[in-house]
Amino acid sequence: MPAYDFKIQQFPAPDNPEEDRLVRCFFYTAPLVCASTIFVASIARAENYPARPVRVIIPFAAGGTFDLVGRVVAQKLSELWGQQVV
Repeated sequence: MPAYDFKIQQFPAPDNPEEDRLVRCFFYTAPLVCASTIFVASIARAENYPARPVRVIIPFAAGGTFDLVGRVVAQKLSELWGQQVV
């Protein structure tokens, strides 16, 4: 059975030192930007949702099966969220 020699390929250094600096700067700042975006998104998400009454629209006739199921689901959501669901 032949033995395989796996080597990690290294990319050559850029000819332009300015390009090298920009690449290093990108790889150092990209994780920071991603982390700060996630942090800001979590703060924005922390507000109370829903802030207004929620409407559930059932596109079928009143008194039918879908209407009854929609009313039961709306009642449970209202209890769960603590907000009026119409």
